[in-house]
Amino acid sequence: MHTINSITLFCGSNLGNHPEYEQKAKELGHYLAQNKIKLIFGGGRIGLMGATSQAVIDEGGDILGIIPEFLQGQEMGYEKLIEMQVVPNMAIRKDKMIELADGFIVLPGGIGTYEEVFEVLSRLQLRQLEKPIGFLNINHFFDSFVDIMQTMSDAGFIPKENMQLFCINENIDDLVQVMRNFKMPDFNKRMNTGL
Repeated sequence: MHTINSITLFCGSNLGNHPEYEQKAKELGHYLAQNKIKLIFGGGRIGLMGATSQAVIDEGGDILGIIPEFLQGQEMGYEKLIEMQVVPNMAIRKDKMIELADGFIVLPGGIGTYEEVFEVLSRLQLRQLEKPIGFLNINHFFDSFVDIMQTMSDAGFIPKENMQLFCINENIDDLVQVMRNFKMPDFNKRMNTGL
């Protein structure tokens, strides 16, 4: 069973066009604070990352923002957080967010969100990482992600075991419980990584 004392959040720097996205982001922030799970996130106070992080702050939770220098103005980084790290670039930001977390939760987002997701999935597939990644499937946002992963598997481009590399649920508590029980798939000791 995985101990989850910290979660890195991957999500949009926009709020999206459904109110459920922002509402669930706030619920996640309250949940993390109430359950003493530290939030590690991109450091911005806009979009879903801002909604989640502000909810953690409002609840008195533990939080770490990691933001590249060039995004401090664009993403309107917090001036006062319990902890904020400013890093030189996006690659270092992502590496730190992956390194410091016990697991990852993904909320709806765009290209940057999926870039972070596939970095984690690639490292899991290569067994360079053994941390759970969970998708909070708000308003069925990630149904198409599951479909594309299944398509890649069915077409023989990734091992079928890759479908077990991630967790997905519509309920926050259920998602975290599934993540705590995450086990790396066997991959049948094949060397074909599917990259």
